[in-house]
Amino acid sequence: MKKWEIMNLEELFKRLDTPRWNDIYEIENELRSLKIRLKLIFPYFKRTYINSGHWQCRKFILFHLLSYARRSPMIVDLAVMALSDRSNKVVQDAISICAYSLQSELIPKLEVLLNHKNCEVVQSAKNAINSIKYSNHHIYLNSNWRFGDEILIKWEVKEQSNYW
Repeated sequence: MKKWEIMNLEELFKRLDTPRWNDIYEIENELRSLKIRLKLIFPYFKRTYINSGHWQCRKFILFHLLSYARRSPMIVDLAVMALSDRSNKVVQDAISICAYSLQSELIPKLEVLLNHKNCEVVQSAKNAINSIKYSNHHIYLNSNWRFGDEILIKWEVKEQSNYW
């Protein structure tokens, strides 16, 4: 990456730390237009997540990294860190990444959340644990799922690139 591109990214990610969703979506469009590979841009996401004072920014980052959870261990590491976030909405997105990754070593970290004060976080953690145990991330999406239930899935094929 060229020096001016790096400076531009620094500025975009500084602006990302805001509680205003409209500003966040505007920055998202700018980032997508740059077509930078995730491997190159991830350090900016991580640094912004760590330094962010707004849950909206942290939630945005995790939400947009979800689809890479199975291909990138660094994203799962960020999600594990986010499991202890002070915002329940951010924690739920972190749980989503853990569920989608289907990594069995995450179960003990998710079990800690079974004692969380927020009942939605507890239910999400239970669903994520079941998703991982049964190797099916669709279980996470269906909070009423019980072992033995059939899961009907409407498949939608989308082309996924390596760009963010």
